[in-house]
Amino acid sequence: MLAWRYRLTGSGNARHEWQGFAPRPKQEWAGRGTIRDDYPVPDEDVVARIHALQPKNVADDVLRATADLGGEAQRFEIMDRALDIGGWSFEELDVPAWWQQAARSKHLRALVDSAVDLCGQRGLLEKAGVKGRWRLPGAVTASGVGSEYRPATRPAGDGRQPIIVEIDLNDLDARTDEHMALQDRLSEALEARGITPLSWRSPEPLYDLVFELDEDIVVVEVKTLGVRSAAQQMRLGAGQLLEYRQRLTSLYGRPVRAVLLTSALPGEPWPDALASSAIALMSGDDLDGQLDAVLDRLRAG
Repeated sequence: MLAWRYRLTGSGNARHEWQGFAPRPKQEWAGRGTIRDDYPVPDEDVVARIHALQPKNVADDVLRATADLGGEAQRFEIMDRALDIGGWSFEELDVPAWWQQAARSKHLRALVDSAVDLCGQRGLLEKAGVKGRWRLPGAVTASGVGSEYRPATRPAGDGRQPIIVEIDLNDLDARTDEHMALQDRLSEALEARGITPLSWRSPEPLYDLVFELDEDIVVVEVKTLGVRSAAQQMRLGAGQLLEYRQRLTSLYGRPVRAVLLTSALPGEPWPDALASSAIALMSGDDLDGQLDAVLDRLRAG
């Protein structure tokens, strides 16, 4: 029977090898923990893809789960809901955790468990004072739209060890860094104009940034555009803004304006398509100049 064997390099990065050997109850120790090499794997591609994931990849699902549960819930409730939100197949959910001593025997469940702690470390979740309960910051006492802006850029020293797999995660990580840097540039540009940027809070949707302009709420979604993913990113950003605008309008009963901030100006048909949906467009190419123009248009109605 074929099975996955996992080996660790000196840096602790997993290497995957598909080998033809019979599963056996042997444990391999490599300094950081016990490695599983004795279980059968139904599909090598599924296992490779799931084992390539890191807690940061499911952190958004954990935050959405907490919001769906009213902003506060028991850890296991958040984990269950996060797995539901992820839309994982039965086969994906059944992939075992490759660390023998993992508290959760299934890899995805172990990931969302760790993602709860990761969100806590980054100030995106906080312990609720009751053992095992976590909540979104400001879920209980905040009023009005948004909460104090939380910088998107990773703090210095937040090291990330690369995982060598058949799919390339470097491009994805670079886009994530670009997204966060662009979002923080907008925050700084707003503050320079006397406008306070805000981050989402429960029960609001997980927008990137929001600010108030006179009596209006302005919600912003940030998208980085790659050569092959530009159309997909534009569709996703437009759809998110339509949802956020409707949900914020329902929550606060105030006019909500939508802005899509992209890393570069998209080609046709997007400028006209967004304008027809009352979504303002600006890019990071000339953020200051475009921001002033967008603010003027928003104020003019």
